[in-house]
Amino acid sequence: MMARFPLVLLPKRVVYVDDDGWFLDILQKTMPRRRTREFIESPDAALQTLSQETAYWRDVEALLSGAQAARLDGMGEAPLYVRKYFQDWRRFHLTSVLIVDHGMPSMTGIEMLRRLEACPARRVLLTGMQIPDEVIQAFNSGLIQKFIPKGTPNIYKEVAACSDEMHASVCEHMGHLVRSTLTPGQIRLLHEPGVINGLTKKVEELGWIEYVVVGQPFGLLGMSHLGPLQWLQLETPKSLTELAEALADFEMAPADLQAIRDGTALLASEIRAQLGVVDNRQLVVTDSLCAAPELYCGLLDLPVKVLTARDYGLDDIRSTEELMRSLLRDVQMAHNATAASDESDLDDSLDEALEHFGATSALSDFHSQSARAVVAAARLPAVLAGRVDTALKAAQRDRGGDGHRE
Repeated sequence: MMARFPLVLLPKRVVYVDDDGWFLDILQKTMPRRRTREFIESPDAALQTLSQETAYWRDVEALLSGAQAARLDGMGEAPLYVRKYFQDWRRFHLTSVLIVDHGMPSMTGIEMLRRLEACPARRVLLTGMQIPDEVIQAFNSGLIQKFIPKGTPNIYKEVAACSDEMHASVCEHMGHLVRSTLTPGQIRLLHEPGVINGLTKKVEELGWIEYVVVGQPFGLLGMSHLGPLQWLQLETPKSLTELAEALADFEMAPADLQAIRDGTALLASEIRAQLGVVDNRQLVVTDSLCAAPELYCGLLDLPVKVLTARDYGLDDIRSTEELMRSLLRDVQMAHNATAASDESDLDDSLDEALEHFGATSALSDFHSQSARAVVAAARLPAVLAGRVDTALKAAQRDRGGDGHRE
């Protein structure tokens, strides 16, 4: 059992980098498909993909770190998470686990990782059976979090288990950024073994692939691959008693007040008010989440607009064309979000997506041809098509001449 309940769960994205196409094919066939996966043969292409994500990671970190200020401003952190996180396509483009072959002749795995900008992604190195000293040094310095010899028995199971462990580590790291939104009592509660076990089972039961813990009101915003966004409110016997006492002056039916005191129902008015959801004071049925200490939960579907993993799509990228199609989809997502809002940071996300699409197209003739092919097939709006064409041409100029390299 884990020592603490992670305050944040991110959608899982794993990138594998190996110049051995045969080994990548085997990985694609054997690694679990219940998350986004990308298989890259070129270290240069991997660096282009991963370097772009650095800006996305910083945006998420800034959001979580600033959540306490949103509450102090009177808005509450829940609306901030909905608007800046659950409606943002970029959260699906964050690689949490990076698995890299060390023995690539054009650039070793360690050389590639040294060139990668700092980001929270956990790094696993695949090595030969003889572990070079530089690998040990990279591990001791924190450049990599784990190394696995390719000759390890059942290596594919080992890599799968390792990627789960590394993803949990990234989520725990990101969760530290929202600790300031919780009270000391809430933090202590989330460290209780029974609560950890109960919440973990509940998240698995709901099929959530992402969530964030909220301090006021106390609970979790989360959702499965399909959505909708859900609210899991957490209440102790003390907080339920206080809630019933506060509601006694608002002409609530005595039977409803008693149900709240008994821990069989709760009122989710506060989260509804924060998110602008109509509240008719309808009670939410509770479940016992933990017996020692006593903790109850109530689940509520939230009728708010969010971007689900199904809407965005879980990638399984192996070919150049699949990569360019995925990046063009990001451009379209950013364009649609910008058109629907006047927030300046959404304009920035469109610029970032266009830059990434253009820079990746300039990696080789294959990338350029694939980019042009997916653009032609997409039938983009004229304005967006013009911006995409400009980005492609600018990337070629930046690379020099025709902008391509093999």
